Amino acid sequence: MSRRENDPLVRWKAANTPDQATRTLITMWLEAAVAPEYALQIEEAYSDWLTHRTGEPPDLVACAAWYGLTRLMLHEFDVPPIAVPALESPSWRDAGYHMTIDDFEDRLAGVAGGFLELCGNDPQLCTSVISRQLISKLVELDELADRPVENTYTSGGYTPTNFEANLRDELSRAGVSGQDFEDALVEGLEDGDDSAEQDVFDRPFALREQLECFAWAMEKFRIFAISEHNEELRLPSQAVYDALMQIDLNNLHKSLIDIDPKLRRIWQHLASHDYFKLNSVTAPARFWWRHWVQRRPSGPQRKRQSTR
Repeated sequence: MSRRENDPLVRWKAANTPDQATRTLITMWLEAAVAPEYALQIEEAYSDWLTHRTGEPPDLVACAAWYGLTRLMLHEFDVPPIAVPALESPSWRDAGYHMTIDDFEDRLAGVAGGFLELCGNDPQLCTSVISRQLISKLVELDELADRPVENTYTSGGYTPTNFEANLRDELSRAGVSGQDFEDALVEGLEDGDDSAEQDVFDRPFALREQLECFAWAMEKFRIFAISEHNEELRLPSQAVYDALMQIDLNNLHKSLIDIDPKLRRIWQHLASHDYFKLNSVTAPARFWWRHWVQRRPSGPQRKRQSTR
């Protein structure tokens, strides 16, 4: 039996044939579990950087944001998406799956503890790194939000190129017609790669998302810095708390509020071209930029209450 066939989730899907709503919940659960692993990788890189102090420091804003993202995604769950019998849970955990909210909490505690321990090595340096990175990201976000929407992505704007129209022109110029034309069109649309365009369009929203998640995480980290008692991590730490309090979250929140009308302008322009590729049914409900109302249905979506 292959490794995939041994995977408990693969076996469960084969035996239960979940509906689309359940599949979406499962995907959300898995995405929430992966995010802390990215944060831990950045913490490891920052630990190495503290030793050598060469080159640019790792992205601590992104590190905290991955933590914050999982926190926000967990708001979507009261119970796990799959009711696994208790006797089977160990085999699922051995395969790398979180089975309960407590499993997430344990992993997130490791991320928060690691972040605060690293910050404790030099609190002012940590704060300085974060503040510089925040300024850089806010400057970039502001520049992206002010770009002219009427330009295509290659000209620094947000007007989608019509891949289907371009492909039809190419096939017509090549003399393809009849059923061959239709078959080639279907194949071309399936294989067409507009990822470069999508990456450009997504950048301001991904950055907005990261900063939102960072703010959520930082609020937690500040509390943990003075409330947790862990001698190994040197907590509680007034020095770490004081350093983290120097990060101007009020200004960050204000900046995000000020930038949102510009981002809505971009989204409205994309929507006017029936471009909804930045939507995501697995994103937290508060991320309005991932749940833009479409004029034409694109498939079933799970209804969720907003946490705003």
